[in-house]
Amino acid sequence: MGRYATSTAGDVHDAAARSHPDPVRLVETHRKARPGASFGELRSAITGDALFGVGSRALAGAHAARSGAATFTYEFTWRSGALGGELGAAHVVELPFVFDLAHLRGLRGPNALLGPGEPPADLAARTPRGTPP
Repeated sequence: MGRYATSTAGDVHDAAARSHPDPVRLVETHRKARPGASFGELRSAITGDALFGVGSRALAGAHAARSGAATFTYEFTWRSGALGGELGAAHVVELPFVFDLAHLRGLRGPNALLGPGEPPADLAARTPRGTPP
């Protein structure tokens, strides 16, 4: 987290260059989608998309093109208030909602996954469902 808080324009460009053949265009695309984002937020969005988004979209596209079964995707954007709001909509924050477990008290608190506040009451109902292993 600390490195993202002190991110510079150069850090954003470096993250984009590691994950895309046209880093300038990638930064412009992310900046247009997040006009008020800090350098740290842009860097986090670019890195998160490279780690999770690009591959997930490619897999869903391949499944849709080659399978007779329906293909579904979703983007979870609810931001956890954990770690002073720095955790945001990080990878796995959606899982308590997917498995309808957001009511568990152990998930609440300043440093817990869902943060100190109450998440929206209807969020679990609006989140695609999973089946626990």
